[in-house]
Amino acid sequence: MLFSLAGLVGALVGLGVGWLDWRMLSGILRARHVQKSMAMPKDEAGRAEKRLNGILAVIFVLCFVGIPLVGYWTGVAIAG
Repeated sequence: MLFSLAGLVGALVGLGVGWLDWRMLSGILRARHVQKSMAMPKDEAGRAEKRLNGILAVIFVLCFVGIPLVGYWTGVAIAG
């Protein structure tokens, strides 16, 4: 078998944790951005939106790739 069953279960759990983490982090960052953008000029708010989208893209990759990989590795390590 190419992949360990315990590793796949760990990756599935990691995917669920990553999804929850993504939802929390993106919601917190977007709410904070909306609060701060109210006081910003339009052009500065546009640049802040672009930076936020870049940060969210990095967080997305970490949550949906990194955490399941750690879950897979943990599942394999625990199962032996």
